[in-house]
Amino acid sequence: MATRALPLPFTRTTFALASAPDGRLWVGTEGGLAALDGETWQSFYAPARAPEWWGSATVLWPRADGGVLLGTSGGGVGIYTGHDFEGVMRPSEGPAEWAGAFLPVTALLFRGEGELWATSAAGAARLTEAWEVFVPDATLAAETTGLAATAGRLWLGTAAGWIAVELTGDACRYAAVEPLAGVAALLTDQQDAVWLAAADGVLRAPAGGAPSPVLDSTMLVMTLSPNGEVWLGGQRQPWLMRYRPGDGEDSWSRLPLDMSLMPAQSLTALAVAPDLDLWLGGDGLVRFRGGVWSKLTTADGLADNRVDHVLVTPDGAVWAATAGGLSRYRP
Repeated sequence: MATRALPLPFTRTTFALASAPDGRLWVGTEGGLAALDGETWQSFYAPARAPEWWGSATVLWPRADGGVLLGTSGGGVGIYTGHDFEGVMRPSEGPAEWAGAFLPVTALLFRGEGELWATSAAGAARLTEAWEVFVPDATLAAETTGLAATAGRLWLGTAAGWIAVELTGDACRYAAVEPLAGVAALLTDQQDAVWLAAADGVLRAPAGGAPSPVLDSTMLVMTLSPNGEVWLGGQRQPWLMRYRPGDGEDSWSRLPLDMSLMPAQSLTALAVAPDLDLWLGGDGLVRFRGGVWSKLTTADGLADNRVDHVLVTPDGAVWAATAGGLSRYRP
């Protein structure tokens, strides 16, 4: 089946895709927020009372109640509750350390019981009853690029290293601070282990343990498959790596890329479908199924051949955010 380009209501540039528990697709764009319910788009814009913090919707976190948390390029955090917007962090009302900075929100994480975390180049902020800010020490004073949570710990990746924050009741403390060049992605697997992919290699921290190196290759994208496997890809090696939970070297395997379809240096996105097909974004939309590589391009209906994000929803639909708009492919 050919791909179908679905025009967004107000923009082409897509920064974030997220699938909600109620089946809606949420899309963060340069013009705000949109949601697709079946075939119908609904547009959401900034609340008029807070135009100063609104900008591109760069980070999304769907809520179980049908709403969504969003972070903006203007340094704001908002909640769409299903009925209306509520700004929970504006530069003028957020943490004093962030006042007037207007730094883009880089990651969001909701741990339940009313605890919300947001990160930017100024560090990490936690909201319970009031905002608290945690700033990396001087050696890691760099933009926070990602968040992951396990029981009792929060993990922060930055452009210069990683930080483990120990959470005990209302108290937080740095449990570990380690340099690591260019942490690009974090992931929590089904064993409650945290993965950190960086320019210097990949680390894995088992539940309750400290991170240790598992790969010395540069990996920039990671994804967790429905069967618990972790897939990793980079732009410096012509293969993907797969980790199967277990012991010993047999846990790891390598899948060579078809470089004629997806040059490694163009790889930007990686996803695994419910049927365990692999989907890669970069120079087109590439699929690995049953040992065979195939590719979708504008000739097949893709909105543009530059694919920045790929998301597979529970119904098996593949969404590709491209330089020319959003496309959906139904296998």
